[in-house]
Amino acid sequence: MKKSVVSKVFISTVFILIITLFIQLFVQMNFIPDLYFNMRLKETNIGFNDFINDYIESDKSYNEIHYLTKEYKESILAPIIILDKNYTISNSSFFDEMNYIEVQSEDKKSIILLGNRVDETGNLSGEYLNLSLNRNVDLIGGKLNGLNVIILDYNQKNTLIEDIVRIKGKIIRTNFVKRKQGVYSYQSEKLLREIGLFFSDKPEKIGNFEFIENETGLNMAMKVYKLKDGGWIFSIFTIENLSEIFGVFNKYYIYFFVFQFFLFSILAFLYSKWITKPLKILSKDASRIAIMDFSKESKIKTGDELEILSNDLNLISKNMKNNIALLKQEALIKEENEKRMRELLANLSHEFKTPLGIMSGFLEMLEVSEDDESREYCIQIIFKEIEKLNNLTKETLLLCESQELKIVSEKILSSDLIKIDKFKNKINEKKINVKIEIEYLYVLCDKQKIKLVIDNLISNAINYTDILETIEIKVIRENDNAKFMFKNTGITLSDKEIKNVFNRYYRGDNAKRMCYDGTGLGLSIVKNILEGHKSKYGVFNENESVVFFFTLPIELIDIKED
Repeated sequence: MKKSVVSKVFISTVFILIITLFIQLFVQMNFIPDLYFNMRLKETNIGFNDFINDYIESDKSYNEIHYLTKEYKESILAPIIILDKNYTISNSSFFDEMNYIEVQSEDKKSIILLGNRVDETGNLSGEYLNLSLNRNVDLIGGKLNGLNVIILDYNQKNTLIEDIVRIKGKIIRTNFVKRKQGVYSYQSEKLLREIGLFFSDKPEKIGNFEFIENETGLNMAMKVYKLKDGGWIFSIFTIENLSEIFGVFNKYYIYFFVFQFFLFSILAFLYSKWITKPLKILSKDASRIAIMDFSKESKIKTGDELEILSNDLNLISKNMKNNIALLKQEALIKEENEKRMRELLANLSHEFKTPLGIMSGFLEMLEVSEDDESREYCIQIIFKEIEKLNNLTKETLLLCESQELKIVSEKILSSDLIKIDKFKNKINEKKINVKIEIEYLYVLCDKQKIKLVIDNLISNAINYTDILETIEIKVIRENDNAKFMFKNTGITLSDKEIKNVFNRYYRGDNAKRMCYDGTGLGLSIVKNILEGHKSKYGVFNENESVVFFFTLPIELIDIKED
């Protein structure tokens, strides 16, 4: 049983999803923690080294140091302390992000660092609620080297502590900081503490020091650099313990995996239906075209290759429809040609049969006749019938040639096409009045074939014109065409004759009345030649007269008669 394209896309999508989920689980269990740790360490190394270079090249002014430390804090998310050779903190703006109160004593102002006595929301906690503005205080703490900054949580072994002092006075300013929750809280306080421990545990050592903080269990890293003037630069940052986080997460990942699987399975099914919908429509459209049903167009509007394919299918359908119609038309034409050929052969047989029968009878009379006058009469009749057969054969050949025309157009002056000298004997014999009015125009046509048309029409006019009647030949301009007209008076055609006059072997009542022995092929030849020129042609009655006409395209410049 064949699978549908929807099921194939669905199975493929779900399979890719499962592989992706397993890869995701494997990577996050084995690589993400180490990858993050190394990335964070590399990031801080680059930032710390850039800061050192910028500091060495700076003018060491307060504003310059403030700008450099602030930029470092924002980009690396870690505090930094600069010590001079006397262990005095040079970047005093370091304390701006710490919790402190400023106390006015009798002779000076002192900043007292409160540490965790202020919670992460910036409020005093527990027993320290009295450390508010305008309150009097009496506190003991460690004074930092060279600064009026007091640490309440002091350690006498801390190298940064100059002395243990007592501060009595009034709180004139508070700086309580709202801190972000998480691993970045209180890093400045931790850095102060770790610097003191550094000088007691690792004197004169520089580089990276990683450790786990006892209180929080967080992974910490401290970076140390000694300046050439004897000063120091310290920075500390926290690295989240992702191994433990992912360890907890992985216990529940199987449930999350199942949830993801069902969720994405549903989404994959809907996606499969959506993505394959135009394909199914295209398949139906192609099947419809395959059974020659061109009644509908494929209507896919996706703006991509599927829409291009839909348009191509419509083009194929249109071309097939047109080609089939053309083949049917050609088949009809072929059938019509075969019918005409059969009619031609039947008519030829009939036309040949009558002269041959006459010739046979007169040959028999000639064989038994002893009278010279009778013999002469028989011979004349036989020659006349032979001439008829000869003319019939010539016009039949012309008709065949006219049906397979190759038109070679050239520019010809209209007056050069109309010559009546060859017809003068017949014209004089019937005392026909001939009027010729020609507007001199250059026309585009096959000269020899159009002269054959004109000769046929003039000959036809003479044959069907009574004695003392008139023939008018005109050439006039009609828009961008030259119109040739041949009019003979004294005769009209019936509607039936007008409809059939250009058909082969057709001979109307006038031909029978006037005993004209034509072949009935002349006007059929005229028709084929004029259609080969894409000419407008026809015949109509006008005031007891018959007018044949046709048109030919002209050049834009007329030739006027001198």
